[in-house]
Amino acid sequence: MIEEEGVVVTRVDADRAVVETLRGHSCGVCKASGGCGSAVLQRLVGRGRSQVRVSVPRALPIQAGDRVILALDEGVLLRAAVALYGAPLAGLFVGALSAAWLQGLISGTADWPVAAGAAFGLAGGFLWVRRFTTRVANNSRYQPVIVRRVGNTVTGSVVLSREAVRPCG
Repeated sequence: MIEEEGVVVTRVDADRAVVETLRGHSCGVCKASGGCGSAVLQRLVGRGRSQVRVSVPRALPIQAGDRVILALDEGVLLRAAVALYGAPLAGLFVGALSAAWLQGLISGTADWPVAAGAAFGLAGGFLWVRRFTTRVANNSRYQPVIVRRVGNTVTGSVVLSREAVRPCG
């Protein structure tokens, strides 16, 4: 599971909440953050806040202001990435190859039909991606879910006795 921390903005109903995430570096462990593609993309896109509606397990009592962990299955992310990048690329090649094949049948020598076929194939790939994204937008498999609260677990909390807390002054 891919996990991201966020803050609950509001509870929509018993099953859904709006969570705000802070975009940070994809990986905070890497020492070469200036040279990797993720860091370059982060500089281009910039840091910002993003709000998303997520499913909330009924057994998890959350309210506005709680810090939570969102999770998404890696397989879902991989399938979505292949669909979003692969379909336009496949359309581009299929369009160009189809136009080149048709051009060979008519004994043409100009390059513009191949370029036009590639452009039409690319446009067809983008249309397929648009249809795909509208189809999976409400699919629960493609949506993140809240898996736990942060800082409210037994191992993450610190309990101080009265004797350990001394007043200032």
